[in-house]
Amino acid sequence: MNIYTLTLNPAVDYFLHVDNLKEGNLNLATYSNILVGGKGLNVSTVLANLSVANTATGFIGGEVGDMILRNLSGRGIKTDFIKVAGNTRINLKLYNQNTSIETEIAGVSPKISEEKAADLINKIVDTVRSEDILVLAGSIPNSISQHIYKSIAEQLSAGVKIILDTRGNCLRENLHNNFLIKPNKRELEEMFGCNLNSTEEIIETCAYFFENGAQNVIVSLGGEGSLCLNNKGVYKANPIKLNVKNTVGAGDSMVAGFIYGVSQNKTLEDCYKLAVSASLATIAGEGLATQDGINNFYNQVNIQQIK
Repeated sequence: MNIYTLTLNPAVDYFLHVDNLKEGNLNLATYSNILVGGKGLNVSTVLANLSVANTATGFIGGEVGDMILRNLSGRGIKTDFIKVAGNTRINLKLYNQNTSIETEIAGVSPKISEEKAADLINKIVDTVRSEDILVLAGSIPNSISQHIYKSIAEQLSAGVKIILDTRGNCLRENLHNNFLIKPNKRELEEMFGCNLNSTEEIIETCAYFFENGAQNVIVSLGGEGSLCLNNKGVYKANPIKLNVKNTVGAGDSMVAGFIYGVSQNKTLEDCYKLAVSASLATIAGEGLATQDGINNFYNQVNIQQIK
């Protein structure tokens, strides 16, 4: 089994904190940090932290892209990206400590030509084999087809375990016999244009994914825990009280934890437990989940079959 993550729209996230932001004036930062961003890359990083070999692919460009490649290589992650003209985007996340308000500015993504998009699809179709795992994660650049995830899935062997982690219309329009879907409650409400006020309503809504070939669905419920649905039933992970330090990458860590369980031939229930543990490890840690962090939470996670 080989594991691949696809990030079509990677980024470098530049974090800045200021005491009291004054527009139009010089502001001095009290904290700064630079992190490689992108949902698929976060999954790759957590898998590498768990000593699970994987290959990251997607589009990369310019000096910013070279920085990302060096970062991934330093983490022991194999890369196989398509080089494009222009720079991979830089996102700015500016936190005003006086108001506790974070302002985000998403950078401009490089334009992807039809030729480069075709090159990527062909690379994946020629490389990924039956029983491999492919993670399709994050947003799709506006310059290419918004159905590229589905196009890739349709051309792969039936035995490939395809994980789709995106949102809204992008999720709806790219479903195709996915091994795992991982929306959160708010994303479900946005996608279906409704308020979900009970577990039963969430279960009924998720039937849509199974009608479109999904095998497993994990729904994050924020402070209320999460649900995992598959053909064996519905499972619930009850919430654990903890000191929240970081929410960036918590969902991606959940995907990585699930994949880790699959790679270790765990039961689906144990895969879910590892997924929850990985998410908690990221939320309570200084960065993305590590083996020690997951081990710390694993025995605390209570999984109950509720249906």
